[in-house]
Amino acid sequence: MGQLDGQVALVTGAARGVGRAYALRLAREGAAVGVIDLNLHGYQNPGFDEEMDADTVVEELRNLGVAAAGVEADLTDPDAVDRAVRQLAGELGDFSILVANAGGGGWGAPRPEVAEQAASNLDPEGLQRRVAGNLYATAYTVRAVAPAMKRHRYGKIVTVGSISGLLPRPDGSHADYGSAKAAIVFYTKSLAQELGPFNINVNCIALGLTTTPRISKKYADEPDTVTNIALRRLTTPEECAAVVAFLVSDEASILTGSVLEAHGGTRVPRWGPPPEPWWETDTDDALDATTGEISHASR
Repeated sequence: MGQLDGQVALVTGAARGVGRAYALRLAREGAAVGVIDLNLHGYQNPGFDEEMDADTVVEELRNLGVAAAGVEADLTDPDAVDRAVRQLAGELGDFSILVANAGGGGWGAPRPEVAEQAASNLDPEGLQRRVAGNLYATAYTVRAVAPAMKRHRYGKIVTVGSISGLLPRPDGSHADYGSAKAAIVFYTKSLAQELGPFNINVNCIALGLTTTPRISKKYADEPDTVTNIALRRLTTPEECAAVVAFLVSDEASILTGSVLEAHGGTRVPRWGPPPEPWWETDTDDALDATTGEISHASR
């Protein structure tokens, strides 16, 4: 008997990575699981190289002995989200659990030169993509799932934030992604206030770097990465999934509107020292060490 027997969970962005770990953990706890992803074979995309035990996560879930179904949909399209949720609910039943995981940094700026967007010069298209892929996708999914939870007077919703939405990088970069994740935190707290009277708990898990194949490969040659993490190691997807399993269980019945930081004590979401002050590298400007005033040469 699992602690989630009889529950029906929806996990978005679960074709690979941390979302897949969430889905598998909830299934092992006894829940039927529905999956929505842009591409259920996304683990095959270049750079991910994730090893699977079946052709898709849906088949992996079924192999665990639970009912499971999956739909491919663009979660930045509210009509597509509504259709996907209706289809999955028709197959599995109304959802009592939602893990709104879809999003991440992959929705970033389309041009390499603005991939690390600075706060003062955000690329409009990149900002729109990251806000849509994270905040809009979360809000649209909640909008589709919440009515059934209200009718049943029960539900558990987990949104997915990031350390990047809690702490800025020292050089002000990655501001589009951080802003989108910060918005999810505020959205979560607002949602918790609205849905509390319906016996629906809403909480956020804020992640740091996790050992998915893509992240592990990206930071494999940067041993200094872990010096900014209290535990001196990256978090595993399974550890994140354990936090989610707790949040959707009755053991967390008093928690709502909370942000659980599951990142091993990451201090800053940038790996390495902050950049040198501009006045030490820009010969056109100077800083008076006595007064602290900055003089600007004409340009």
